[in-house]
Amino acid sequence: MNESIGSVERVLVAGLPIPKGAYVHATVHRGIVYCSGQLGIDPVSGEMAAGVAAQTRRAIQNLEIVLSGVGSDLTQVLRAMVYLRDPSAFAEMDATYAEMFGDHRPARTTLPGIGFRVGVEVEIDVTAALEVS
Repeated sequence: MNESIGSVERVLVAGLPIPKGAYVHATVHRGIVYCSGQLGIDPVSGEMAAGVAAQTRRAIQNLEIVLSGVGSDLTQVLRAMVYLRDPSAFAEMDATYAEMFGDHRPARTTLPGIGFRVGVEVEIDVTAALEVS
């Protein structure tokens, strides 16, 4: 289901489960993609990845699916928000995050100490440019 209202497009991307809550995978407005937060859940099996590094990797892979579905990619990410359960896991998350983004370094805020449901260690959302250069 994609829905356009004026210049705002609300997007559900193939390859990810339909959200159970009142939100979509992304909203596109004036060339900017606002992605909903992604967890470290495999979109096919529905299983949560084990550990901070694996959840960080899977969350970013899920964001890649969203961005690809609207015609963008990780190189176009302008800003990322990382929500992290355990502040002591910052270095592990950061190393995996850096590996996934390569040389691209978008602006980022990390919020530690988030009270997720059991098993969730990381959630990441991004804002990206729509056009891939």
